[in-house]
Amino acid sequence: PKPSRASYPCMKVAYPLASGFVTYLLGIWFSIFSYKKFKRNIQNRRLGLALVFMLLTFSGGILLFNQSQKSFAGTKVVLAAHIPNKPMGTAVGIYPGRVVWVYNPDATNENCDGSIVKDGVIDEKDNLWFQSKNNNTTVINDMVSQAVLSLAGESGGKQAWDTIFRYFNIRKGKGDVGYNDGEIVFIKTNATSAWGEPGQWGMYWSDLSKTESWRPDIAETNPYVVFALLKELVNNAGIPQQYIYVGDPMKQIYKSFYDLWHNEFPDINYLGNDVLPNYSALDIESLGRSPVAKSDHPGIFYSDKGTILDAINDTLYNILEKADYLINVPTMKAHARAGITLAAKNHFGSQTRNSAEHLHNGLVSQPPNNDQPVRTDYGMYRVQVDIMGNKYLGANTMLVLVDALYPSDEAVNSPDKWEMAPFNGDWASSIFLSQDQVAVESVCFDFLRTEYDDTTSYETSRPNWSGVDDYLHQAADSSNWPDSIVYSPNGDAVPIPSLGVHEHWNNPLDKQYSVNLGSGEGVELVKVFGPTAIDENNENISKDFLLKQNYPNPFNGSTLIRFTLGSSSQISLVVYDINGRKIRDLKNGTLSAGVRSIQWNGRDNSGKTVASGVYIYRLDVKQNKGVFFSAKQMLYIK
Repeated sequence: PKPSRASYPCMKVAYPLASGFVTYLLGIWFSIFSYKKFKRNIQNRRLGLALVFMLLTFSGGILLFNQSQKSFAGTKVVLAAHIPNKPMGTAVGIYPGRVVWVYNPDATNENCDGSIVKDGVIDEKDNLWFQSKNNNTTVINDMVSQAVLSLAGESGGKQAWDTIFRYFNIRKGKGDVGYNDGEIVFIKTNATSAWGEPGQWGMYWSDLSKTESWRPDIAETNPYVVFALLKELVNNAGIPQQYIYVGDPMKQIYKSFYDLWHNEFPDINYLGNDVLPNYSALDIESLGRSPVAKSDHPGIFYSDKGTILDAINDTLYNILEKADYLINVPTMKAHARAGITLAAKNHFGSQTRNSAEHLHNGLVSQPPNNDQPVRTDYGMYRVQVDIMGNKYLGANTMLVLVDALYPSDEAVNSPDKWEMAPFNGDWASSIFLSQDQVAVESVCFDFLRTEYDDTTSYETSRPNWSGVDDYLHQAADSSNWPDSIVYSPNGDAVPIPSLGVHEHWNNPLDKQYSVNLGSGEGVELVKVFGPTAIDENNENISKDFLLKQNYPNPFNGSTLIRFTLGSSSQISLVVYDINGRKIRDLKNGTLSAGVRSIQWNGRDNSGKTVASGVYIYRLDVKQNKGVFFSAKQMLYIK
């Protein structure tokens, strides 16, 4: 009834589905009709007409089959091609493009099972990711400290923080100055579930003394990562507690998180939001929270000017306009609309509407198409670019600290143990720190697309949808912007500059970027591994085993993989393709000391012969002193 609706994205998606369904029904009707005529003419011995209707029946069947094939093809996942080590944009940071990855499996409890509790009351019989028994405070504190030192290239915490503040102030045009007393530091967390009423994904408000989540299993910013960051800011950076703010302003802070932080830092400002009509700012203050306030003017202007989003602009919470320094602490997760959700999308909770649904049209999967990517082309408007370029949000971000201790495959799902190397079926137990918001999201994207790569359905391959990293292309380089869009999210018509550097790693096992390879400017991934998570590049690698080059190499038919064990060890020998997908489990068990050789015949776990190409074999050795691994490449030629 309204012709203008013909251009709506949902209508464009619906047309081929509707017309395909009509064609499908016509094919069925035509085949049945022709077949009945064929039978009748055979029975009446009218062979000529019977032959005609037999051909028509056959034609209807072909039409039906073709339409079925088209319908099936329409459900296949559209994947993007990610070219390795082709950096774009201008790197940011004391060491431009540096991303520090700290991994230590001792940070998490491998026996944590993420069990779901739905009554809002948490006790020690539960086994949830945020409980103290599942987080090693000493190790997590050390991980955050090591990340800060590695990022700044300093040997002491006080000097490292001064260097970080000075670099950021130079970028903002304030000069070569460090932190000044009275300046506000805001730590933006991710608290997806901490909002709403009982019976929803939200706060448990029936008793104000127990503000826990109805879905406490949902993966969100780990309180112990924030706790370690607070210790760094207060004890090493010297920031007075009263000038530090913590929270997700659209949401709440769970009681267990608040108690952990407040017991050591009582003067820090912990945010609360009086989102329920029966509770006021006084109720929030009675819980020790600082009530948030909404700005009275727009804080972000969307560059599509209403052509894609259901919004022209949004107001922000005052804390974002007051903050002199923003530290963004998202959780590493895949996402049913965006493919991934990291620091940029974490700011969907920084605008002041009751939800962020109006921003989802700027993602890969538009409402109501959860897990149905429809905006898969590169060079489309992406709302994350406006967020990353906004002066109160991405442009005011001094640090991005991605919490990947307990990552997840979706914003409102419980955490997942990861199968990719080096995690091998355990929690990811990692954090990522950078001054370059594009570089850190690019690195985390590479991890997410490697882990969640089951392309048999949309849901299990979210990070691999085509277009997921389009916002990183555009945030890095304006030549990737849509022809009709100029990103100017600050209401001043001034186009944003390059916001950082984007590229993909060389492969999922080596995880090396251009700076690591010495091939030019781009991303630099600095690995800081704990004592039980030592990779091949670490000089402390165990001397009790040796992985040798396979022979013959290249090979056709079969090859021998040889290794030496200095003592009895539990080992795992696995073959991966160049994209990090597991191809063949060759050995998993305990072997005694000695020289070993295992044959691979070029077949995968299902018994099929693999294609010609480069493959990677990896040996993991578990001993009392830790878990060690080594990997090498081999070439298979049919």
